[in-house]
Amino acid sequence: TVPQIGLGFRPFYRTDQASGGFHFLGIHGSARTFLSRLPRIRRGRPLGEDCAHEALAREVLITPSEGTLEFMVDGDLAEQAGVLRISAGPSVTLVDPWRPL
Repeated sequence: TVPQIGLGFRPFYRTDQASGGFHFLGIHGSARTFLSRLPRIRRGRPLGEDCAHEALAREVLITPSEGTLEFMVDGDLAEQAGVLRISAGPSVTLVDPWRPL
């Protein structure tokens, strides 16, 4: 994960603490509650337990109470039957071709 998603918004403010893992953010609050927390996201502050589950993790398992689980990752909507497993992948280093080594 990256700490900033653009326009100064920092929902993953704990990314630097997640060595070998990721900052997990599971939003479960209502749209109204989430919108009221936008100032917190901009400042890189927690959304609050009534709006989101947050954790530093290497792996997260999410089990739907029944049927399928509908979720969104990076803006893409998906559906999963059974347990959804999210785990940290390999690290990637981006290189600027215009910057001298």
